[in-house]
Amino acid sequence: MKTFDNTVYYATFESNLGLVGSGVLVVNGGRLHGGDHGYRYIGYVRSTGGCVQGELVIRRTDSSAISVFGPVEEFVLQFSGHSVSGEWTYSGQVRGAEGMRVRIDLKQIHF
Repeated sequence: MKTFDNTVYYATFESNLGLVGSGVLVVNGGRLHGGDHGYRYIGYVRSTGGCVQGELVIRRTDSSAISVFGPVEEFVLQFSGHSVSGEWTYSGQVRGAEGMRVRIDLKQIHF
């Protein structure tokens, strides 16, 4: 299985609540950093036995921002996924609120 490259990705999100968003995610040595207009993301990703999984702590940086889960200050997103032709598709859920689910699509940004 292809592993997560050390690069920059454009991320799109869609929650099971029907809310959508997008941002940028930087991957470096399995660590994740990124953000969008109102939230920042910090976490990790790892590949174990053919499964790619990770976790992001997502914190609001703009008090007027609305996440794909509504006006939440902070949450931990647990995710797993796979790659097809260099594009990654993940599904995730909020830790402690398994009913809050999201689909994440990542496309590598080429400079």
